[in-house]
Amino acid sequence: MDAAAAMKGPVYCRFSRANVPTVTMPEDGFKIGAAQTLRDGSDVTLVGCGLMVARCLDAAEVLARERIHARVINLATVKPLDRATIDRAARETGGIVTAEEHTTVHGIGAAQTLRGGSDVTLVGCGLMVARCLDAADVLARERIRARVINLATVKPLDRATIDRAARETGGIVTAEEHTTVHGIGAAIASEVAANDPIPVAMVGVGDVFGESGEAEELLEKYGLTVDKIVEAAHDVMKRRGRRV
Repeated sequence: MDAAAAMKGPVYCRFSRANVPTVTMPEDGFKIGAAQTLRDGSDVTLVGCGLMVARCLDAAEVLARERIHARVINLATVKPLDRATIDRAARETGGIVTAEEHTTVHGIGAAQTLRGGSDVTLVGCGLMVARCLDAADVLARERIRARVINLATVKPLDRATIDRAARETGGIVTAEEHTTVHGIGAAIASEVAANDPIPVAMVGVGDVFGESGEAEELLEKYGLTVDKIVEAAHDVMKRRGRRV
């Protein structure tokens, strides 16, 4: 800890924690696309993923004291969605339910090319995919054809799609709601450096301490914006010698 305190800039330390709730046992198996019902109930359904599963179980305990019987579902994998389990829970507990009418299911490790282009590639993950599409619209008004790739799964990396984009567009911009230190940008930069060395620019959170605030304010503060993606696209095009 003395060494961490003396270090300038952010330092990440991992500590063990006591009394971590056990949601599943080591022998429990998970099937891709299958949800797991952890607690039965008929009044309301709580669906959690990741660390929020434990919170849903805690909430079910609170509701039980109010004589509200809550069903708890662990959505171990978000996509492909176990629609049968969710639909059954919705029918049995009632209430307001929202669901996507059109869902495209891709295999684990498969990136999705949302928009074609030959001048530069924009690779996004999560909410940054929409910003990449908006940035592509801005670039289109400048007659720059940007390819947009949705990196739906980070690992395993869809190397074939990334390598093809590198060869065909000659420049890649990555956009992630994550630190650029060992993030998606670093993974893609490593891939193209080994196969098709081209300029790569990363839009993400720098090596800085995070703050609390409204989501949009934080996205703006840390540069996770359409404008920054457009600037990064201009940068990679200039670095490879193309006029912008």
